[in-house]
Amino acid sequence: MIYIWLKALHLISVFAWMAGMLYLPRLFVYHTDAKPGSELSETLKIMERRLLRLIINPAMIASFVFGIWMLLLNPGLMHQPFMQVKLGLILAMTALHGFLARCRRQFADDANRRPAKFYRILNEAPTLLLIGIVIMVIVRPDLWKPNPLNQLRLDFSTKLHQNRSSAPIPVLSLPKMPATPKPPAK
Repeated sequence: MIYIWLKALHLISVFAWMAGMLYLPRLFVYHTDAKPGSELSETLKIMERRLLRLIINPAMIASFVFGIWMLLLNPGLMHQPFMQVKLGLILAMTALHGFLARCRRQFADDANRRPAKFYRILNEAPTLLLIGIVIMVIVRPDLWKPNPLNQLRLDFSTKLHQNRSSAPIPVLSLPKMPATPKPPAK
């Protein structure tokens, strides 16, 4: 039951993270056209700072917390190729997040040197990464033949997770050994 709640909270935080990641570069496009020091430029600085600090950063942190928690409950997923690719795409999304934060600081200092076209193109990067992540999670393409040992680990971990969420884990009971006959008394 907790796994389902974690998944819901993970998805909610990912939606918020992606909404901000898609909007921030669009604000940068408008900011490049604003004259430094103008009222519009100062308004955009406030909007960018609030978006990053109040929405994007907390949503990213929540996404990581809930995602890692789910992996701890189902560690067999780490051996699956789709999860390895997904984690690589998440690493790229996190690097993009860091780059956007750096760009925001440059705009705050009126030190941006990039044209609006750069940010229009950059605005597509989160979408492309998101498409890859969703395909990995939903379709789970067979990227390479998994190691049979890894499949055993996944099966065990899945069964363990199912036991945790639906029924109590059975207690291991050892078979009773037959009593050894006592030697006859002398």
